[in-house]
Amino acid sequence: MRVPAELRASQSKALDAHIQKKILKPLSSAPHKTLAVGDDKAHPDLLEGLDPKLDTLPYLFILNSQIQAGIKKNAPPASLSPGGSLWEKARLFVNNFDPIEIRYSGQEWMTLCDALSMVQPGTSDGIAQLLDLMAVAMERLDPSLGTLTASHLNFVRKCLLTQSFTQALKVIKKDIHSFPPKTAPEGSLLCSAHHLSNGYITIESGLTAKLTLQDVQEFQMLCAMAYIGLRKWTEAKYHLEYIICTPTNNTANGYMLEAYQKWLLVSLLVDGEVKSLPRSASGGAIKTMRAAAKPYDAIVEAFKQNNPAKLQAEFHEAQALFDEDANVGLVQNVVRHHRSLYVARFSKKYSAMPVTRIAADLGLNDNDTVQYLNILIHDGVIHAEIDAPVAGSSSVIRFLHDAESGMGVTSEARLHQKLLVQANRIRSLDKHVAEADYRLAVTKEYAEYERKARKTKQDQKEAGEVGEGNDMSLLPPGQGDDDESMMVDAS
Repeated sequence: MRVPAELRASQSKALDAHIQKKILKPLSSAPHKTLAVGDDKAHPDLLEGLDPKLDTLPYLFILNSQIQAGIKKNAPPASLSPGGSLWEKARLFVNNFDPIEIRYSGQEWMTLCDALSMVQPGTSDGIAQLLDLMAVAMERLDPSLGTLTASHLNFVRKCLLTQSFTQALKVIKKDIHSFPPKTAPEGSLLCSAHHLSNGYITIESGLTAKLTLQDVQEFQMLCAMAYIGLRKWTEAKYHLEYIICTPTNNTANGYMLEAYQKWLLVSLLVDGEVKSLPRSASGGAIKTMRAAAKPYDAIVEAFKQNNPAKLQAEFHEAQALFDEDANVGLVQNVVRHHRSLYVARFSKKYSAMPVTRIAADLGLNDNDTVQYLNILIHDGVIHAEIDAPVAGSSSVIRFLHDAESGMGVTSEARLHQKLLVQANRIRSLDKHVAEADYRLAVTKEYAEYERKARKTKQDQKEAGEVGEGNDMSLLPPGQGDDDESMMVDAS
């Protein structure tokens, strides 16, 4: 059942036909029981002698049959856990399958991925191994990880359930550029060289289950929560804004409300204030979310005031609600951040001050205040030194300028590095934006929009309402070139 060597790299109709007729069809008609145990008593394991790189589909079908045969009460067989016999077979397969041939086995692929996602390792090392294997499987199917699939959602769920936030970065740090369409582009083959992975990862191919709006919002929420767990506030804010800006008919669902609550708190940690939401957010939805987030608005208002005691009081007043919303940790981070900003303001006004003064404002004793200030110094929040107390007096904190502390050059280097990272990300996204523009331009809806816009423009011209300089005022930026106009007219 192997693909002939002369066809394997051809990406041709001949390769497509061979996989469909000579490999997939016989495997699909074979009984699962036969694939699981075989009919040769001398060699009961049909996987013996198979190479997952050259026998990708046969290996996958047989492996799945063996896994399904061991499932009891919807739980995967124990040997699929790290270190077990089925685990070793799955690991060998995931690291070696042919990335072209695998595209023809969508249902079997999802069966394996789902089985792995149900494994419950008993140790932290086992969890790490499982998540590594799940990430490798996804990346070998789609090196960009840019088409959102059900496997993305299962992987991030697993990371959150096991609090493996760092492991989640393997997937969530990748930019999602596409959603899986119903079918592949007309005339394309699964084995073709696709510009984007959503050319072969489709609902029809079976390489992912159909995703709903709630699935997409859940994925973004889980990404945000992973970044919150890693204290990467800026990245978390981005994913929360994605949920808040979900296109909606002036209503907000549960995910949007939860995202808004967290967004208010994360904004304080990122910017020290709450800035305006992106203009794409629905005005009606924002009103709904604000009406249901009054205690969070109270935290925002207290944060604006230079009064740590006031913020602490607002936190205690609504602590039960924050706990119910699973946001107590975030609010506590906001309170601590407000304290650090409060102390940092002193460094801009004074060169030195008694620790007792700061202790009184923060509501702490002198020893706790010194410990807290040392943490701020260690974390780079303030640049200062604390003098040991002299008999009869308290400790004194002396604030240093960047030149004295040697932090100026370091801060500039970090900023430069961040700018380089952002520039590289923009360049990588540019091609995906161009591809999205093209996909939009060839849809029936856009063609209808263009037709109506041109008719409106013509009517206005005939009525003498529009001058020559405003011909394209109704068209989106970048549209209206002759070549594009001809394409739309022809469609």
